[in-house]
Amino acid sequence: MWFCLLLLFISFCNGEYCQKVDGNDTVIYANTFCSGSTLISGTLTGDYTKYSSVIISMKNNNGIEPLYLGSISNTFKANKVIVRLEEGISKSYSLNFMNIETNIELELIKNSYSFEKVQFIFYNGNSPTRIIGDVDELWVSGNDNYYYYYHLPIQRTYINSIPINLKFSSDNKGIWYLISSYEGSINKITSKSSNDKYFNQTCGGMVRYFSYNNIEIHDITTECNHQFKKDEEDDFNSFIVTVTVSLSNYNYQISLSTNNYIIRNNHDSSNIHTIYTYPNQWLKYESTNQITFNIYRKKEPYQRIEFSLTIEQSNEGTTLIKEVENNDKSISTLIISSSKHLSFSNDIEFSRTTSTTKKSQIMIIGMKGVTFSNDKNDYHCDIMIYKEETRECIECEKGYYLNSNKECQLSDNCIVGYKTYCYQCKEGYIKEKGECKEKDNKCNKSERNYCLKCSNGYKIQNNQCDGDKEDQCYYEGNECVSCSNGYTLNNGKCSNKEKNRNGKNEEIYCEMENTLIIINV
Repeated sequence: MWFCLLLLFISFCNGEYCQKVDGNDTVIYANTFCSGSTLISGTLTGDYTKYSSVIISMKNNNGIEPLYLGSISNTFKANKVIVRLEEGISKSYSLNFMNIETNIELELIKNSYSFEKVQFIFYNGNSPTRIIGDVDELWVSGNDNYYYYYHLPIQRTYINSIPINLKFSSDNKGIWYLISSYEGSINKITSKSSNDKYFNQTCGGMVRYFSYNNIEIHDITTECNHQFKKDEEDDFNSFIVTVTVSLSNYNYQISLSTNNYIIRNNHDSSNIHTIYTYPNQWLKYESTNQITFNIYRKKEPYQRIEFSLTIEQSNEGTTLIKEVENNDKSISTLIISSSKHLSFSNDIEFSRTTSTTKKSQIMIIGMKGVTFSNDKNDYHCDIMIYKEETRECIECEKGYYLNSNKECQLSDNCIVGYKTYCYQCKEGYIKEKGECKEKDNKCNKSERNYCLKCSNGYKIQNNQCDGDKEDQCYYEGNECVSCSNGYTLNNGKCSNKEKNRNGKNEEIYCEMENTLIIINV
């Protein structure tokens, strides 16, 4: 390892990049004296919020590797990032926003050089919250990759008083959100490849730009609930874009972090497509063909979920996939609502919880049933909750009811039942807590699911015959009305005649039609 001696600076030199502390800032720059065999230094992770800003100095150095902010497993935190062009960039260079955990302002500073050859790549919504600086060219690219996670709301805004040229590129097939700007800031839009196309939507002065590649777009609609000011950030809750598409013979990445989707047609059911969910965004699948989605719920700080879902072929109905947070944002629920049959081809994987991780769960609403990889078929469950360690039905199809084991019970013994309760059982069965149970020999007489008279020694309690076999009472309801042979009724209880003290007669008082009868025994 080489040590760089810089006057008035504390420097740490590793790999292709050198890091130095300059007053309240930290500076990252490439230097021939800071070269090495590893690329670890090209990935910035950790907490830099103690500095006013992280300054990235870009120079014309051959063989320099791209710089990454954050990695798969580690986040990058900073208050502000300044990208400064020191020399002309002779070939393309990229700055990759991989795993960002704090709101970051990105400032672009150039001398006489252009950012035309510097590509800013935003992975899965990891991006600066705001981009400032008077630059004449900006090259951006969106990239959705399941290896990387995201923490912040999706809101990327480029604000500039001078109209700029926006250059974009797409690496895969699908639609990517690129950037937002106040109306009039973008002067010209060009694509790096002839296969890359773009569209934009406007809401109250805010313009949102998207690139797309090899996907058929039928319709684009916008719901606008806000009037934006010039220095205001984009807001995905009040500026909602819905795109209707058809999937052709490609594997698509569909990110719900940036769009609502309606999939009208799926022309090749053999392809497996990737879905990235995000709170309050949704996808609606309307095609009759079968389709398989690899679904990833990755928004921090909730548990990550990964699973494969197949929507079976059907000429009727739709499937809706949507992620929602509860009111206090303590749990995230991924809702899958479908009138088609659903199959989970592998086990649903939940990430481990930590002291800072909040719970995630899946709610499956499907009248046509669900098949899991462990061969257990819950065909008659209409609403199911799938958590990290448990899976339980909370509502059954009409005609079935939920028993005490949280399973949908066939209505063979139930005449009238719905969801979680049987209202009327067949003859020979007793209703207990909404379930039909076979009448046993404790009950002598029943009518419409209710026991009217119990066997000797039992009394009715909560529509059940409870008691002790040694009890010699005959009950009507809860009242003892007579006793077995050898016992006498005394104050509502049965007494053994042989146990009368000193052979004395005891008087038993009975009331019959307002007449007092005294019997000496």
